[in-house]
Amino acid sequence: MAKKTQFCSGFSLIEILIICLIIATLIFIAVPFYGDNYEKSMGAKALETLRVIATAEGVWATDNEQYTNSIANLQTCAIFPANDGDWTYTVPALGADADGRPAFTIRATRNSGRLINYYVELEQDNTVSFFDTGDNPTQYPP
Repeated sequence: MAKKTQFCSGFSLIEILIICLIIATLIFIAVPFYGDNYEKSMGAKALETLRVIATAEGVWATDNEQYTNSIANLQTCAIFPANDGDWTYTVPALGADADGRPAFTIRATRNSGRLINYYVELEQDNTVSFFDTGDNPTQYPP
């Protein structure tokens, strides 16, 4: 009786290395896009909360005839976190605008990620500014 020769089918080492190289290339291209999109979403999250705080500041001023720089006071007017793990929210400036009317500035400072200590400011007139750690205006994310 004659023996049958069996062949093992599968991938060669070269084929596996080429597939690994293709996957590594795709990862190398995708990771920077993921990081930038993540930072953009963090910036959008901060802007949304800043706008909620600005609305709360308006409600507080309507009820009390003045603005407040106390986040605890503003949390009685709207639901928002003072620190959400990624950003810390403060009202660092109360003052007057160019016409002498009362005005406020709300700030979100980044607590985590690669842009730690960057901050976003929302003025009463809805002007949004981004700053780096050296208080220089910048784009977010840079």
